[in-house]
Parts: sequence; C-alpha cells; structure tokens
Amino acid sequence: MGRNHKSRIWLIASLVSIIVVMASTIVIPPLLHSDRFALFTQHTTHAEQESRPSSLPAHVFAPYLEITTPHASLNLEALAEKTQSPYFTLGFLMDGGNCHAVWGTTGIAATTGFLRQEIEALRKGPVPGDVILAFGGGSDTELAQHCSESELEAQYQSVIDTYHAIAIDLDIEGDALLAHNDSIEERNHALAALQRNPRNKGVAISYTLPVGPYGLDDPTVPDEETFTQVKRLLTDARDQHLHLATVNFMTMDYGDYPLHRDMGQDAVRAATSVHALLQTLFFSETDPEAAQHAWAMLGITPMIGRNDVGDQIFTLDDARTLLAFGQEHHLARLSMWSLTRDRACANQAEFKHNKEIPDSQASTVCSDSVSPPWQQPSPYAFLMCFRAFTRV
Repeated sequence: MGRNHKSRIWLIASLVSIIVVMASTIVIPPLLHSDRFALFTQHTTHAEQESRPSSLPAHVFAPYLEITTPHASLNLEALAEKTQSPYFTLGFLMDGGNCHAVWGTTGIAATTGFLRQEIEALRKGPVPGDVILAFGGGSDTELAQHCSESELEAQYQSVIDTYHAIAIDLDIEGDALLAHNDSIEERNHALAALQRNPRNKGVAISYTLPVGPYGLDDPTVPDEETFTQVKRLLTDARDQHLHLATVNFMTMDYGDYPLHRDMGQDAVRAATSVHALLQTLFFSETDPEAAQHAWAMLGITPMIGRNDVGDQIFTLDDARTLLAFGQEHHLARLSMWSLTRDRACANQAEFKHNKEIPDSQASTVCSDSVSPPWQQPSPYAFLMCFRAFTRV
C-alpha cells in the first residue's frame, strides 16, 4: 500500500509538470476591450444575430415615413403589399428629455417597442421588407445635443436592440449641424464604438446631410457655414474609422438660390459633386475602383412636389431623371420626403392647415398646393416611379 501510494503521487506530479510545460508554450494574445465584452455576451450576441434580419439591398429605395402621432395607423405590411415597395425610413428618433430616445412628437420612448410589431410583420409579410431607423431630423432635440458620449452610444444601442435594427441613419441638419460644440466628434466617436461592438455586426450606419444644387463647394453658396460643417462631419467620420454604409444628401429646399430651378438636374449636379468628395475622402487615389465605390455609398433624397422654398417643385419628370441617374451610377439609396406627401392635396384648405412650417410653401400631407404650375396626378405616383430602383 505505501509503495503504491508513493508511485501514484509520483505519477500525478509528473503529469502536472507535463501540463505546466505544455501550457507555458501556448501564446495567449491579450484581450482587447471588445474581446472581453464578447466573452461575457457570447450567448446574447449569438441570439441577437439569429433574430436580426438580413441586410438592406445593395441599391434600395426607402421613402421616409414621419412618425408624428401615437395613434397613427401604420400598417407597413399592408403598405408594402399594396405598393410592392417594402423598404421604409422611419423618422425621427430624438431626445425626449434627459437623453432618452423618443419617436418624434409622440413622446413615446423607443425602448417601449412602439411599432416593433409592425416592423416584424413587415419582415415576415407577403412582400418582405425592412426599415431604416432615422435619428435627428430638422429639430433642436437631436440626441447628441443633450447626451454625453457614453449616453449617446447607450441610446443608439437600446434602439438597435429593441427593434433588431439592420440600419440606422443620422439626419443632421439645422441647429444640430451648426451647434458650436463637440457634438460632431462625440457623435462619430459613439457611432464608431457602436460599430466595434460585436453584437452590432451587420448593422449599417449612414448619415443624411444637406447639400446645395451645386454640391458643397459652390462659391456663390448662401449656406457656406452649413456645408463647411458637413465636410467637417465627414472628415471626422473618416478619421474616427467610422465605416459609413451610405452618405445620403437632401437635394431639396435650396434656400436663397434663384427660383424656377430644374430640380431634377439640380439633384444630378449635386450628386456628381458630392461623389467626388466621397471618393477623395474615403478611398485611395491608387484604387482603380474608387469612383465605383464612392457611387455605391451615395444616397439622394428629394422633397417631392412643392418644396418649402419659393416655387422649387420636384415633379415626376424630375423623379424619372433622378431614377435614371441612380440606376446608371449604381447609387446605394434613393429616398424621398415623404411617403405621407405622395398624393395631391384635396383642396386649398387641407394644404393651408398642414404646412411644413408657418412660412412654408409645402404641406406635410400632400405634394402640391392645388394650383398651377404643377399638380400630382395620382396617389403614390412618386413611389411607383422610384420603386424600380430597389435591387440586390
């Protein structure tokens, strides 16, 4: 018994020595912050990736739907089936106070899952589609103006998790763009951190930004500070290593430019100009496919029908011009402001009672003002034109 006991002890000690020697030869790389996070969230990350739908088509038409009332009927599944156009941009998510994302003027917190059932039904419907969740908009309640960087990242993450989002968009304009603070850098930093998080694999991040009819470098531009800030935002996004799936430009409301504009050609001219900027900013000059890649990250969004300013009117002929241009150059996205407006006004009273803003020449619920020089011929006429753009 004693000898056998000593033999067993010797054998165990020898095995331990062998294991220690073997372990010492294994090189274990240091864990990055994101790697440590992944270890603790491996099960959650897998589950969320399982539930997250596939990505948007490479070339997608996704018109805006403005969420303004908690009682609005929004049957996305039925709308997709009726129009055969199943992708939408839902806006806007903004700060409801104390850095909490809410749906527009409804005041409903995003974390309640408002509209989640409608989105899930769209994904599983007879004409399956999905949504881009849009933050910001022309409002002074954009989240980055009211949140710290860590709070901002947390709000974006909560929205992505709540809706199993495949795409989020940041519409930055007006006060949010011109604010003399660090919000541009803080927003980009928060988005870059969000993108590095393994649980957000596959989530597309895009910006929607203002532009002039000659792009961002017109020497006669009346909005020089705005366009300088747009270039600052995009340059910082590049420097933060933020991968933007799309940069979407709003070819609309050209302010103090001369009236009687050709809105279709203006959109084409603006797109051509900003394409050159995207190519210079984001792609190497030695890349033979740089021009192609830059077109593939560009989006254009007109305001259909009568714009807010003067007699700037985007007609169906303009829509056909933009569609042909987008298809020829293989743009990433076409959209429009907005699907709610894609019909003729019933009468002058309806137009006047639903102004975009008090001094606006445009309505929130229809595309014309029941007067010459242009009227929309039928409901969803713009959608029916642009829907041909969506393709894998």
